[in-house]
Amino acid sequence: MTSHRSIIPCILAAVILFLTFSAPLPVSAREEGPVISQGTIDSTVAALIKDRGEKEAQRIRKGVQQVANKWLEEDGSSEIFTRFCRDQFMSEKDASEYLKRADNDFECLNGLFQEMYLHINEPLQVDNGPIMPVDYLFSTVAPWAHITDDLFQSKVAFAMLLNYPICTLEEKITLGEKWTKEEWARERLAEMFNFHISAQAFQQATMAYTEADGFFNSFYIMMNNIVTADGKHPFPEGHRLSAHWGLRDSIRDLYQQKDGLKKQELLAKVLECYNSSEIPKGVINCSEVDWEPFHNKVFAGGRETSPAKSDLARYVYYKKIFEATRAVDQYFPEHPTILSRAFSLDLEIPEKDVEAQFIAVLTSPAVKKTAKLISKRIGRPLKPFDIWYGGFHSPNALPDDKMNEIVAKHFGNVDAMNKNLPEILTRLGFPAERARAISSKIVVEPSRGAGEAVAASLPKARAHMRIHIDKKGLNYKDYRRALYLLGQCVMQVMANESKGYSVMRGVPDQAFTEAFALVFITRDLKGLGLDTKDPSTKSSEILNALWSSYERSGASLVALKLWRWMYAHPKASSEEIRNATLAISKEVWNAYFAPVIGEKDSTLLAVYSNLITADLYVLQHSLGRIIQFQIEQKIGEKGLASEMERMIAIGKVTPDLWMKSAVGAPISANALLKASEQALKEMGAE
Repeated sequence: MTSHRSIIPCILAAVILFLTFSAPLPVSAREEGPVISQGTIDSTVAALIKDRGEKEAQRIRKGVQQVANKWLEEDGSSEIFTRFCRDQFMSEKDASEYLKRADNDFECLNGLFQEMYLHINEPLQVDNGPIMPVDYLFSTVAPWAHITDDLFQSKVAFAMLLNYPICTLEEKITLGEKWTKEEWARERLAEMFNFHISAQAFQQATMAYTEADGFFNSFYIMMNNIVTADGKHPFPEGHRLSAHWGLRDSIRDLYQQKDGLKKQELLAKVLECYNSSEIPKGVINCSEVDWEPFHNKVFAGGRETSPAKSDLARYVYYKKIFEATRAVDQYFPEHPTILSRAFSLDLEIPEKDVEAQFIAVLTSPAVKKTAKLISKRIGRPLKPFDIWYGGFHSPNALPDDKMNEIVAKHFGNVDAMNKNLPEILTRLGFPAERARAISSKIVVEPSRGAGEAVAASLPKARAHMRIHIDKKGLNYKDYRRALYLLGQCVMQVMANESKGYSVMRGVPDQAFTEAFALVFITRDLKGLGLDTKDPSTKSSEILNALWSSYERSGASLVALKLWRWMYAHPKASSEEIRNATLAISKEVWNAYFAPVIGEKDSTLLAVYSNLITADLYVLQHSLGRIIQFQIEQKIGEKGLASEMERMIAIGKVTPDLWMKSAVGAPISANALLKASEQALKEMGAE
């Protein structure tokens, strides 16, 4: 499952994380060095220390330097710079008092712009009627793109930089454990103005992500028109699947069907064609022709035809996203690549540490043992698509048709889901009154895409839980996806209700949002009132977490290596990006999967449509699996509702500090790997 955060990746965090964008920087300011000389900085610092006293010297030096780093020629002369610093510097006491006022002001700005974003983009994201051509134009309008421009021009941004510090990742990791909530809030407030980005660059990025989002959300294969080499139609009428989410999830679901293998092989081939951009254009979103993917033949009226050739649309969008990212890079001299920003500013975990966690999972002996267990269960050697093996569900689950009936009875459509959210939360362990209160702040909407959870940024606003529902209504698979999104929405509601500074609300990053979403999806049977105390359920859940983490760790390495390759080849064509994506996916596969699965050169690790989105969501999902397991162990001691409330209240500190407060240990795959070895023993799979 994935929330697929639409067009709000790391470089567009203005919508969610306080709108840190501004007007174009003059060429002279960028190419000719800083506008404010070191001499002016030194004399300003000396004057301020004389004004305010030596006790403020450290804050003065830090603040004046931060303002100088962002000061442009258009902001005024050296004299204006010095006068501004002397007028606007606050004492420690005044800065502490003003922090609360600034926090409220930015909460208002952020929240109102978020509501505006939701409204403007609703026609493209919510299935409440046809999309009009002008809706695409309107979605590129980004009035929030200029808010930081206004804040810098008014010098509000400079006042924040003057009075509140920005620390490096190393400083936050080493010092943050001793910081108070106020000290963390000061840091988070100043970070909003850590960079000065062109509104034009922001709009270019908005356009790139809007176009890519529209392409991926509307990419469907009509499965009833897929034929085997002998001309048979194995899928029912009206069956369509999205790439990549629907196709991947369908492979996972087919393990329970007697004739599932042939269908899985077809679906895997479709995904391979998707990765290589070999699906004919006339097949996408079309029910008028049949397509045989193994030989890439198209038939109309029983006769082979020659449809429009496939194009490289997926990689054209990848190229546009990369170009938009490069346009933003110039405004981050200390973090000049999206990888540097993703790890230092977004994830707040060193890149080498994140990669080490993935490799620890990929090279774990428990993975090979789990692979042997899966092979034994399915009665055949593993195939590449078995990375999505879905057989580690609870032994208490009923057959699919029965599960679909239960879901349809209670949650068959959007209205029913809205009505019954309190019932689900109550079954998951929330007190009835609390379940009703949380549900009142969540609205369920029909999604055009695979679904997403969109946070609210004002305390009284509602989180938007957007779920994809087929014409036939919600089925068990859709219900599980809905639970995944519900976990994110519940987390968002709890965060919005947190007392204290608004800049501290929430969890460290998307990996933690992912973790709580997965916590909810593992309780799918309980949400339907079918859960039991079968001891084998826990072992199944542990191995499911390991196998899923194995697959996602591989996809994460592909994403990392692809971004590195693109920076090394900035002028690469769409075709070259396609070729590199396939080559890298084969490289990772052959290193970590072929020794386990038994087949070489698979490209299935490249299926994720959001492989190069700038929030590096694939990486965050992989980390989320590791974090989820550590959270689950703590929840098991005291229960979901109370522990989730406690953990969310910790706020936006660094990930390892959050984990130490939440579960008593930093982020580590060791807990999952150790538990997996024990689960394998209990299941007789040593």
